[in-house]
Amino acid sequence: MAGEAFGEVKGVKVLEREKAFVDRYRPASAKFSQATASNSLMQVLPKHFIEAVAFGGIVLIVLYNL
Repeated sequence: MAGEAFGEVKGVKVLEREKAFVDRYRPASAKFSQATASNSLMQVLPKHFIEAVAFGGIVLIVLYNL
């Protein structure tokens, strides 16, 4: 299967069809990149939000006790 894929790459290079394949791949690549960035943000954001709320709560408790 890998041999067939590399054989097709050779055919694309010989026929100079790289631009057509890049043009077809670009929208999917952009969509995947956006989804990956959003996923990474959603994994980190809740942690930072919870830490900020906890830190703020501790500061409020300390100020109240003073």
